[in-house]
Amino acid sequence: MNSKQFDAELMYWIALSIAKSMRKEEVITMEEYNQIDTILLEKYQPTLGTLLAGKVLNEENLLSGKLDLCLK
Repeated sequence: MNSKQFDAELMYWIALSIAKSMRKEEVITMEEYNQIDTILLEKYQPTLGTLLAGKVLNEENLLSGKLDLCLK
């Protein structure tokens, strides 16, 4: 992974983490969260994010932290 790919990966996960926080606080709906994720995937084209995009995300897993892959 080169520096440009790393930066894209990092920006994707940071932005997704913000969207996840907004979903937990019920600022956005699950549908809006999924739309944001799609837009971020298109914008940043992250290697890991693209691989995980095929995983089934559901409200319970998202809110429980089972899919918490974001940086802490």
